Amino acid sequence: MEATNAPFVANFINSDVETSGQRDWIKKMPAETYAKLFSVLLHYHDLGFWGNDSEAATDNLNQVAAMTKLLEWIRGESHPVSDNAKKKFENVMQRVGEEIEMELPEEVKWQRYAENIDKILMFWDKAYNNLMNKKLEEEFFLSKNSILRPLGSLADQWIPYKKVIQLPAYQEVVEYEVAHISDKSKINELKIKRFQRVIGG
Repeated sequence: MEATNAPFVANFINSDVETSGQRDWIKKMPAETYAKLFSVLLHYHDLGFWGNDSEAATDNLNQVAAMTKLLEWIRGESHPVSDNAKKKFENVMQRVGEEIEMELPEEVKWQRYAENIDKILMFWDKAYNNLMNKKLEEEFFLSKNSILRPLGSLADQWIPYKKVIQLPAYQEVVEYEVAHISDKSKINELKIKRFQRVIGG
């Protein structure tokens, strides 16, 4: 799937008419397929080109809505969230942006997990910081925090952290780490190293 198809993918996922007949199959998609959908939906439409800012802003917001729906499908309807749903989410996040399927070292997998969660949140933040007009505010603002609920409940065992390192000439490097919620020693170590939680930090 091409990243330029992001608006069409988002419209399909968001459309109850389009997905109602296939919803059960869609919800059971393997992690690899979910990861490819996230990879496409994370294509941000820059504003300030060709005079179509309102359309670009709408596409970005629709893609946030589609990612929210994907997270809800992975989460499922069980309360609390099942371990299987969390494992699937972890697998998906480790694969987002993967161009070639290959076995990665465990450390790299978890770094990608944290980085991809951060990418989703940065996309969400950027999309909602560019509500171009009153119509978009009315249409999307009430659903702004919807993505945080499924994302927070799926990532409440393996907590993603990041640290931004400022370099000369206004460059920066971002490091990612993960700690299990029960590993107090690792959490304290990350705090000492000035890592911050990606969600709810």
